[in-house]
Amino acid sequence: MKLDKETLQYDLEALKKNIERCQNNIKTFQDAINKEYDTIEYLRNIITVLEEKKLNDGKK
Repeated sequence: MKLDKETLQYDLEALKKNIERCQNNIKTFQDAINKEYDTIEYLRNIITVLEEKKLNDGKK
């Protein structure tokens, strides 16, 4: 299959844009994942505080 120069250039540009879109998607998903990790850490801290409070209240 033989493609003319214009078609090849269009395909190249389309591929570059597709790569850029994919990279942006990865960044968006990574940001969302990082936010979830932060939420998990926050909730774990709350659990730790509540468990310590429960232990201390039981000793009274």
